[in-house]
Amino acid sequence: MAIIGARTLTFQEFRACGAPAFHGERDPIVSRRWLADMANAFRMSFCPEEAKVRYASCLLKDRVRDWWEEISSELGDDAVIIMSWDDLSTRFRLVFAPAIEVQQLAREFLDLHQTTEIVAEITAKFRERALLVL
Repeated sequence: MAIIGARTLTFQEFRACGAPAFHGERDPIVSRRWLADMANAFRMSFCPEEAKVRYASCLLKDRVRDWWEEISSELGDDAVIIMSWDDLSTRFRLVFAPAIEVQQLAREFLDLHQTTEIVAEITAKFRERALLVL
């Protein structure tokens, strides 16, 4: 539980604000969406800074859970307790949204043109890639 002023934020309340699980896809778009969803859940729940890493780490599943356990083991409990959300999200992006893949999507964005896709499909591709390069 995290304390908000005189009130405590439970993990269940945090989850009710739309915080999704992440299963470890190495995909810049999927990873960026998860980080954005987490930021929204933090805002909606008024999650205190000291609870963000703890709550977010409970939503890491499968291979990303293994990655997190390795990081936690390397750093030690004391360092994990004081880790900031910015630090975790930076580490997360390095592994699950590698710069080379983001650059490739940026190139695709710059080269994007409509071929056989319908307008809605090409628009969706445009928006996904635009979010990575803006």
